[in-house]
Amino acid sequence: MIKKIILLTLICAFALSACGGGEPEQTVPPDVRAMRTVTPPSASAQPVSGGDLTLSMRHPLTLNPLLNEDETVDRVLSLIFEKLFILDAELRPVHNPALLTGSAVSADGKTWTLDVRQDARWQDGSAITAEDVRFSIEYLKNTSPMDAVYKECAQNILSAQVSGGSVRVNLIQPYAQMGYMLRFPIIPSGYYRNAGEASDKQMNPVGSGPYKLDGRDMLQISLTASEQPTGGAAYIQNIKVIITASDEDDVNAFIQGVTDAAPVTSSGWSAARAASQNFYETEYVSGYFDFIGFNFQNPAVAKRETRLAVAHALPYADILQTVYKNAAVLAPTPISPASWLHDEMVAHYEYNTQAASDYLRAAELAGTELRVLVNSENAERVRTAELLARNLAMIGAAVDLRSLPWDEYVQALQNGDFDIFLGGYKLQTAPDLGFMLHSESEANYQRYQNANMDGFLAEAHAASEEAAILHAYSQLQNYIAYEMPIIGLVFRKSALLTEPAVQGPVDVRLDDVFYNIEEWYLQ
Repeated sequence: MIKKIILLTLICAFALSACGGGEPEQTVPPDVRAMRTVTPPSASAQPVSGGDLTLSMRHPLTLNPLLNEDETVDRVLSLIFEKLFILDAELRPVHNPALLTGSAVSADGKTWTLDVRQDARWQDGSAITAEDVRFSIEYLKNTSPMDAVYKECAQNILSAQVSGGSVRVNLIQPYAQMGYMLRFPIIPSGYYRNAGEASDKQMNPVGSGPYKLDGRDMLQISLTASEQPTGGAAYIQNIKVIITASDEDDVNAFIQGVTDAAPVTSSGWSAARAASQNFYETEYVSGYFDFIGFNFQNPAVAKRETRLAVAHALPYADILQTVYKNAAVLAPTPISPASWLHDEMVAHYEYNTQAASDYLRAAELAGTELRVLVNSENAERVRTAELLARNLAMIGAAVDLRSLPWDEYVQALQNGDFDIFLGGYKLQTAPDLGFMLHSESEANYQRYQNANMDGFLAEAHAASEEAAILHAYSQLQNYIAYEMPIIGLVFRKSALLTEPAVQGPVDVRLDDVFYNIEEWYLQ
């Protein structure tokens, strides 16, 4: 029962994009061999205040960050509202100094104490208090709709209590890395306390971030730099956010010079380059993870020799260059190479047709037909599946490659109608992998059951001190690489595109593409 609770508690760490729901991610990688034509800003350039910046987002049904259900709207609301915890450059959760002066965890791991800054102010001039933090937590638990961006991040919170200038957050289950779940915005209790959900959706936002609302209509919203941000003051004075209908429209607006910055995945990146647009690219490792999975209900496929044959049949460097156009990084496990938890010593299997042939023969699979499944909408995975099928056939395996539309692909996964599949997840930042590898997880499409793996997952979840956390995740990654319940392929890259006029250090974080927008300036 405890394992099931843990899996449910931590589900907010993962949004499934290829094997668990949602739309297939965009599929056309950029040609990274193309060179940018814009020279980076001079190191001697001095920031200047003023100017107008234009961004885009979908139509907001609400500007309350705890009610909002749209990711593009959340990006913009992150300019108005501060979060309790943020990510550092290595994807490590740390308390946000704009709101908190410190945090501590009880010996049993079930209570987190958050110390609230005493000098922080809301944009209406009122003080930010521990009660605001407690109210926001309870609001997220009890008022936010089920599809709100941050709703599930409160699933492991039992209650919150004010204690002087601090808030005690009581957890259902101990979780040493609860900081990943505390990355949600805080709203002022005095402003929102007496409003019902319906009126909350219509209220103008009051936050503590670098920008505040200046105006809104059906076509756009206007922001202006806050006079008293809890973080640093912004150089750019005004931001206009136009309403667009799709990601494609966002890219087109940037290409046409209507907007000054655009977060893009692979297809948007490629489209911008194809248009010969001059721009800066700030690329980063996204949460999109591609891998190969196996059906462990098939005794032949469940043999480790079979998985080793597949692992050695893949030309990884060629796949990275020719399939993903280098817009990705190789990753043997679902821990991002950009993460502080990534173990660089984890083994990468090498392309070796002789080894693949030997392992196939050891598995007694020569001539056995292997059903390889991939969803037809995803061009990179289709191409990888074709390479795998070709190489397996070259060493003596018979391959039935099935490229199916999304709905049929998901149905085949659920029915176990495959031997090998090409899949992917959009992983967020919390590194809990039980959803895809634990014996009792419904998203474990491999039907993989291994008590040792369950134990390593539990150890990684329970570890509290940094050394113990790193050790536990090192063991977990090495066991994944050895056991191969999945074979990791890549984490894809994404990028923030900015116009040449946008200067300053553009620092992108996985969960906040406008992370340091207050440091940008215009020339």
